[in-house]
Amino acid sequence: MSDLNNILRLKSHENRTKTGKVSTTVTRKIANYLALGRGRPAQQQQRQPRGVWLDQDNKTRSHEEVIAWVQSEGKTQRFTHQLILSVKDEWLTPEAYNRALSAGGAFFDEWHLMAHTDTAYSHAHVIAFGDDVIRFKSEAFRSWWLTVRQALEAE
Repeated sequence: MSDLNNILRLKSHENRTKTGKVSTTVTRKIANYLALGRGRPAQQQQRQPRGVWLDQDNKTRSHEEVIAWVQSEGKTQRFTHQLILSVKDEWLTPEAYNRALSAGGAFFDEWHLMAHTDTAYSHAHVIAFGDDVIRFKSEAFRSWWLTVRQALEAE
């Protein structure tokens, strides 16, 4: 498994405005983009979802449920973490991406995942929350990350 042919990216942002107020605006916009594509909210709402949302228990969630979760967690958790999982030369199901995330253990207690099927390559987006900054080079994250990458490879 030394030559893993998949990608895991992480981007985080703080759920605060420049003045320090709690805000879920950025995460809500991310969730709407992931589910409905680019555009203004009125345009987005006219589109079919780009995939299905799955939670950490592999249960299908409606977009409205995900937005409610984003609003709730974004107000109580300091950071939103957005991950992108991708594999080369294969098409994985949303459930396969979810199994790979679960293989990493409890690094994230809860997440929502959307695998896109409307692109040229297989990939999934994940939203998770936490109170701590994730250091990409930290031993805990790297261990989790390698386990997830190996699970993606096995899928």
